[in-house]
Amino acid sequence: VQRAKVMSARSLMQKPGRVKCAGTVAPDAKISSFSAEIVSAGKPFSVVNGSGKPIGEVHPQAVIDLLAGIDRSTASP
Repeated sequence: VQRAKVMSARSLMQKPGRVKCAGTVAPDAKISSFSAEIVSAGKPFSVVNGSGKPIGEVHPQAVIDLLAGIDRSTASP
């Protein structure tokens, strides 16, 4: 099973920052549904709740790491 097809934005999101985001996604959006757009944009996407309030953000590098099979919890800086 490809992880990007089953993992959601919520699973990769971090706390909202002060960086301008390039787009928005729902918490339950599958990574595969927006991976090309976020990598192309090179900027985070805001994860928003049902009323449009930002609850976190997903960074392009986190998506790239997931697609490449890199475990961010054990990766070296």
